Amino acid sequence: MSRRFLRHLLCLFSFGLGYSLSAQVDTILALPEVKVVAVSLRNDAIGTQQKKWSVNELKKYQSNKLPFLLERESGVFVKSYGLGSSATTSIRGGSASQTAVFWNGLPLQSPMLGQLDFSLMPLGIIEEASLQYGGASDSWGSGAVGGLIHLGNRPIQRKGLSAGWNGEIGAFGQHTHLLNFKYKGKQLAGSSRIFYHTADNDFEYRAAAGQDAKKLEHARVIQQGALQELYWITPENGQFSWRIWLQETDRELPPTTVQNRSLATQYDAFLRTMLSWEQTRGQIYWQAKAAVFHEVLDYKDELILLETNSRFTTLMGEIEADWYINESQRWHFAITDNLVEAETNNYDTPIRQNRFALQSHFRQEWRNWRVQLGLRLALIDDRYVPVIPGLGVEYLLGEKWTLNARVNRTYRWPTLNDLYWSPGGNTELKPEQGWSQEAGVSTIQSIENLKFKYQLTFFNRNIENWILWSPSDAGAFWSAQNLTEVWSRGMEQRLDIEWKKEDWQINFKAGHDLVHSTNEVAISNPKLSEGEQLAYVPIHRFFGSTTFSWKKWELDYLHRFTGKVSAINVDEMPAYHVGDLRLQYGMTLASWQSVFYLRVNNIWDTEYRIIERRPMPGRYYQLGINLTFTSIK
Repeated sequence: MSRRFLRHLLCLFSFGLGYSLSAQVDTILALPEVKVVAVSLRNDAIGTQQKKWSVNELKKYQSNKLPFLLERESGVFVKSYGLGSSATTSIRGGSASQTAVFWNGLPLQSPMLGQLDFSLMPLGIIEEASLQYGGASDSWGSGAVGGLIHLGNRPIQRKGLSAGWNGEIGAFGQHTHLLNFKYKGKQLAGSSRIFYHTADNDFEYRAAAGQDAKKLEHARVIQQGALQELYWITPENGQFSWRIWLQETDRELPPTTVQNRSLATQYDAFLRTMLSWEQTRGQIYWQAKAAVFHEVLDYKDELILLETNSRFTTLMGEIEADWYINESQRWHFAITDNLVEAETNNYDTPIRQNRFALQSHFRQEWRNWRVQLGLRLALIDDRYVPVIPGLGVEYLLGEKWTLNARVNRTYRWPTLNDLYWSPGGNTELKPEQGWSQEAGVSTIQSIENLKFKYQLTFFNRNIENWILWSPSDAGAFWSAQNLTEVWSRGMEQRLDIEWKKEDWQINFKAGHDLVHSTNEVAISNPKLSEGEQLAYVPIHRFFGSTTFSWKKWELDYLHRFTGKVSAINVDEMPAYHVGDLRLQYGMTLASWQSVFYLRVNNIWDTEYRIIERRPMPGRYYQLGINLTFTSIK
């Protein structure tokens, strides 16, 4: 742990803790109901499939990173380079740059790379997580093409304080610790979180069938960070929030299965701070945000004498309002402005880019219908983005069935690296753009102790000007080009069954995704045939879980199947099955709660690869304990 980081972390934690404790302990401030349930229209999309995780569901994964959750409980295909290494996503056959990620409503993906490394996202510092499938460019702008992920924080809802510690040890030298403190008084609330994770990731693997097993080398990772939040609830039904998130990650990048050794390393660090204000006045809910995100990525490989240092700072401002016109009509309006400054030794000069947008949504409800129309106007530097519309419809068929549909225009602006990287950047690139549609049906049924939920969704998306990096005409380097068109279509199914009786509870969840995402233009270099499935997009993916609960015991089994995928250097990567088992026991004594758990990952000891030449671990174990003290009744 670096001394500089430790000083920042301790000062941050001490300031937040002291400030929270200085608040007077008094009765909780009663807020109007609309203040509690107010949700922006763009956060509550109509006509599309969504998945929201409860606080209790997230607690099971608080010592893990975001990819761990997505792999096991969603249809998202996580492209992991190995335990502790980088991870990106593909949703509905989209690229990694077509997944948008937001933290308390502000985008997290790098403007230089256009994507987010999900392995840098610890779950222990968030209370809210949701996944929206499909495009939402009318609401969230560039990059919201395949789907979007929302992560959020919120103050505790009742007066009092709570403190907790989560500790976990596991195979391959893993040690994880998470310490949190939360407090709420009459008008002040706050929380402080500190986390630390280290692992050697020296698991055994076979480079090829029939070869002797060997240990993965040069794969150590150290990650540490802190999140501080302060809230002030005003007497006029308003709330000021301040958040600051500081994190750094040091990683050794292991060799591939065709390399003898590696000396490559990567250092990621960021400071994200956000100030927000929200208030309900009469029938209008207002919210304003201002934020500064500063991020660093340093890559070094001593074997080939390569070093790349990248920096960017994003200044963000946003104002939005939701007007509850009456019981059946709502109107939403937002203005956003983001200024990015980026530099790297692969840019000729530092780059500045400004993104400005206006958007509006209107929702009408009558009888069994709900309709929502959205429009977005955007200006990127001096270039206008075509008007981005979106329309969602839901119809209640009887009391237990719902029909839904959505159509919207989608786009993704070229990243700064696409435009300005030297060599290979192309300032003449056009934005990826197209249309997406989806339609589905869902039902909720209840029979005595049994609850049943089912959802079926069909989707279609066509994207033009798909950006690919390919060898230049001279062949000396790769460059970014608008090379192809991609057609993505498929089907998603979700099933949720819950049975309760006395001290027993059984939950069964399952999902199946069928995705065809094909190249529609033949390309010679890189060679892509017309109608060929995109690399690292499985046609079939299945995930399911069964949870048995009895009194203080709980047993989870999670299983996932990923179909074969095409790759870059080999014709295809084979399909694989992976199962995980988790056993936990909880107990309560006065104001103390404790949960002991054992997790067995890859219980069937499957040998598999997600990315070619990047080994994945066999069976391994994690043992942990959660201790919580709370004065909240």
